Amino acid sequence: MSELTDVLQAIESLSARGQRLALATIVAVRGSTYRRPGARLLVPEEGELVGNISGGCLENDVADVAKIVMREGMARIVSFDLTADDDAVWGWGLGCNGAIELFVEPADKAAEVAGALRMALEEERPICMVTVLDSTTNARTGAKTAINTHDADIVIFLSNDVIVRGDFITPIKKIIENNPKSFIGGRVLYYDTGWNTFDFDGKRTVIPYCEGWLLACTSDAWKELGGFDPIFHPYDMEDIDISLMATSLGYDLVGLDLPYLQHISGATIAKVNPNRQAITIRNKQRFYDKWKERWPEILDEMEKAHA
Repeated sequence: MSELTDVLQAIESLSARGQRLALATIVAVRGSTYRRPGARLLVPEEGELVGNISGGCLENDVADVAKIVMREGMARIVSFDLTADDDAVWGWGLGCNGAIELFVEPADKAAEVAGALRMALEEERPICMVTVLDSTTNARTGAKTAINTHDADIVIFLSNDVIVRGDFITPIKKIIENNPKSFIGGRVLYYDTGWNTFDFDGKRTVIPYCEGWLLACTSDAWKELGGFDPIFHPYDMEDIDISLMATSLGYDLVGLDLPYLQHISGATIAKVNPNRQAITIRNKQRFYDKWKERWPEILDEMEKAHA
């Protein structure tokens, strides 16, 4: 975390002095590379580089790209393929067998969110920054959200098996600006999905919930809800659990229902653990055991909140 903090502090301080900057972030790797996605290198117009993306092998080449980005004011994605056997072709002689993609951007946008990110790191609270790398919508390449809407930070969880083809940040911000007591999902399901139907006190109950592949709310809301309950680790039922908690505390469940967000249902989990059914059965029982004693109270709270 110290390297990231150094980069964020440098962005803030150098931007305050009016110095032009470019920020390079590894967004994808293939094969053997020194650093993984998320590693950053800050390139000031003058002075030393801050951060590390390749252990010194690519920094000068990336700095050259960064200077072009500063001059043109346009972000770009650049690729370095280090897999060739003929070093004369590539010119780097790096001695590693991999390829990396970097997103190089003018750091004025990074400066807008650097303070929020640094504070979140110092306070050890969750935060999400989304950067548009490529878009066929009106979302600008390099556009960022860290997450401030008025005085409320926004926490966003996005599954790695979601295909994003448009701006979903702006709709989230608008929903929360209109109603900070919103708990947002990619979709809200009100019908029996096979996951969300339980018998409490002999009464069959369908529990509405936000599907967990995208969840968002204010950071204050996340604290009040208590975050994901670790008893449901590693997956299944955590989204129904936190949706029920949100409803019981008077939050409105809101679905984005955006056509350009596509969830490839269970694609990642199926690869990681083919024995998902056993985990699902276990977590459904844990959910029932957690809520069965509170169910009359929850129903009463829900009725009062939505009276």
